[in-house]
Amino acid sequence: MSNYIMDHVKLFQNDEISIKSIVVKGNKVDSIHNSVNQLRMMKQNLDNFIMSPITTTVFNELNLPAKLSLYEQHVLKGIGVILIPVTIAYEYRLTSRLEEIRKLMKVSPLDYLLAIKVSQKIVSPKLMQRCKKERIPAVFVEITDLDELTKLPWSWIRQYSFPFNPTFIPIFRLETAIEKAKEIWSKIMINAKLSHSKESLIEGAPIANQTLKKIGLYPIKGYLRNNGELSYNLFHSSHIASDFNGISEGEYDKLIVTMLKGKVVRAGTRISLSETEGSEIKIKIPGFLI
Repeated sequence: MSNYIMDHVKLFQNDEISIKSIVVKGNKVDSIHNSVNQLRMMKQNLDNFIMSPITTTVFNELNLPAKLSLYEQHVLKGIGVILIPVTIAYEYRLTSRLEEIRKLMKVSPLDYLLAIKVSQKIVSPKLMQRCKKERIPAVFVEITDLDELTKLPWSWIRQYSFPFNPTFIPIFRLETAIEKAKEIWSKIMINAKLSHSKESLIEGAPIANQTLKKIGLYPIKGYLRNNGELSYNLFHSSHIASDFNGISEGEYDKLIVTMLKGKVVRAGTRISLSETEGSEIKIKIPGFLI
């Protein structure tokens, strides 16, 4: 059944539910309509279900090379894409560290996106030049000293980031005054006119669409659209909207089907990733939709 229509789809997307008909051709979404009564194709009635896009989460590089069971745990939660912050101790090691992780990800069943994670002391214009060359869309910054953070040459950092402009994401390594640290971080980012997240990202939790837009991953992933990838989660329609953006560890039964790039990888409690091949996602322009 390569060409068919998913009819009466309750699509939860952009924080709202709408009724759609989705035309599928091969392993792609051909088009999405309010109604397709005029088309003569085999139809699946999904009136009893709610569909949502797959989610993206942060994945710790220390888990690599990852066992298949770890990827399966992510799929159980509705996750189909992983963002990997690669630790860079020295600016000159950036390229070689990325290659190390790429080798470890050759057998990944999930698509992945590489970012970097650095201590605040090595954030510099030269680092931004390397990020631009390697097309790194996100820079995770470990913050340990707020005074030193404010002294970094942020205007030069912005200048050397242009025109790729990665998004800066904080990791607060402070014992106290986290809220104050967030305020200072945001003020620095806003004054320097840098794309950023005010909050840290939590490993295993779905990344919000607004952050995915800044990174440039949305709408490449996490959004069902015309001529787009056929990847989604399917829930029983009795569940509330708060379920659809991520499944906690004790709620696996709420998600009943996961489709990745046109292949059913989860049906009920059964998962099969053996025929799924992941690949690295390349971002052309971060924040294009912001």
